[in-house]
Amino acid sequence: MDHNTKFLLGICGIEVLIISIIIILYLRNTPNKYQKSAKPTNEVDDELEKELQNKSKQ
Repeated sequence: MDHNTKFLLGICGIEVLIISIIIILYLRNTPNKYQKSAKPTNEVDDELEKELQNKSKQ
């Protein structure tokens, strides 16, 4: 193969690695966003949240 062809293939390989790393990191962090926005549906969760708010006010 020509030197330029090997060079371009190397650049493409590096780009694929970088993009895959970015996608993996994004997919690992997305569940955290949904957990923060979720509202507690359990009564125990509501009581714990009230206690935490009272402690933070004191």
